[in-house]
Amino acid sequence: MLEIPVPGFIDMQNVISEYDLEAYSMKNVSIGNDDRIYCLFRNDLYERTKQMFPEPAKYSRYRAISFDVNWYSGEVYGSNFYDFGLSSNYYYHVQPIGESFLLLSTRVNRSFNELYYGDGKRDYHAFVIDGNGNIVRDFSLGKGLSRCIVDSQNNIVTSYCYGPYEYKRLNGLPPACPGVVKWSGAGEKLWEGSEKYEIDECYAMNIDEQDNLWFDYHTFFGGGGFIKTDYLSDTGYQSIKDPKGFLIPKSQAAILFHKDWINNDFCVMEMNNNRPRHSTDAKLVSGGNEINIWGHSFRSSKAVFESDNKNLFFSDWIYG
Repeated sequence: MLEIPVPGFIDMQNVISEYDLEAYSMKNVSIGNDDRIYCLFRNDLYERTKQMFPEPAKYSRYRAISFDVNWYSGEVYGSNFYDFGLSSNYYYHVQPIGESFLLLSTRVNRSFNELYYGDGKRDYHAFVIDGNGNIVRDFSLGKGLSRCIVDSQNNIVTSYCYGPYEYKRLNGLPPACPGVVKWSGAGEKLWEGSEKYEIDECYAMNIDEQDNLWFDYHTFFGGGGFIKTDYLSDTGYQSIKDPKGFLIPKSQAAILFHKDWINNDFCVMEMNNNRPRHSTDAKLVSGGNEINIWGHSFRSSKAVFESDNKNLFFSDWIYG
């Protein structure tokens, strides 16, 4: 079995103590287009009531930390703290976009299960804010959002999972899934994958060093594909079944696929003339020990792995 070294480590318990975040829960880890690691924290504020069960929090306080790291040696050489203040939006994702931050919110406001969209209510759930939490602009990125990456030009790439027909019907989702979409930083649609492919689910996607989009998609009738596109022309590849994510090294000589969450299985698939040549099972190793991961964030060849005790491991995968 191939061992994938992961040299970087961030002890999040020390970070939480250093920045007084004991009352906060970590909601998101992502890799920005500035190569920093970003973590979003939320502290829900509940009102005292005489009811047996507390009402949903009307406001939450949000904070974020970014880490300056050496992706090859594993060194952490700096961090930045951001206090975004109070918000009634239910943020769950953060990435830098220019000098600001992109925060994604669920479409449920603080009145339990009352949707933002419909009945004249706004449907905006993407918010660009400054470092103090002030909203610069907001817009909608559509329903069923699964993954989000801000590229080097501050465009936004999103993927979607709508689920089977009955799920779509019960949740008010349209029959056709957009699959994967490229937006401008102002929320204007620039490109949509479903205009060329029939897509019901697109869970795994990534961008390479040139901002080309790679995505794996499926239909509920057994179809699908693994595509690389520069948004003008596409190249199709074979893939493993239902990958949970993948890394693209700068050489593009292979793809590292995350196969499943249950056993945390990975495999490396070598490429030859745009076709897979050989597949080898792989595992993540730090300090000679295998890492059991709970979550991950991928960007090109860079990865952040969240362990079951919330510590972070990071690396830039080199192959070929």
